Amino acid sequence: MYRKVLVETEIRSGERLLDQLDLAKIPVTAAFWLYADDAAEWRLVIVSPSVETLGPRQLYALLGVILMSPSGAQISIPLERIFLLSPHDNRYQQVRMAALGAGAGLLVTSGPARNVSGEDAYIYRVA
Repeated sequence: MYRKVLVETEIRSGERLLDQLDLAKIPVTAAFWLYADDAAEWRLVIVSPSVETLGPRQLYALLGVILMSPSGAQISIPLERIFLLSPHDNRYQQVRMAALGAGAGLLVTSGPARNVSGEDAYIYRVA
């Protein structure tokens, strides 16, 4: 099956979004692009304790404001391709285990040894 490639524009936009979240003092435990076979697209996953403390709706609203803000470099990621997870979410734990010992910017490929069932990930940060 055809697999869409994660392009440099998406990678840089993800970095700019993380910079904006850091400036807004929104804690980010992990951030990575995850390829979802079922949707045939890359999704930016942001793992934050704020998902539990503020709630996902509030955090998505903040993301929407950041994405629409004219200041700084353009962030060309549709809100629909951003997924928020709690640090306790099992999906995050799987990617975390697959990325152990890896540095930022690493593309983690799927497979039984990686335990990321059929999906690939581009890691920005994982704690």
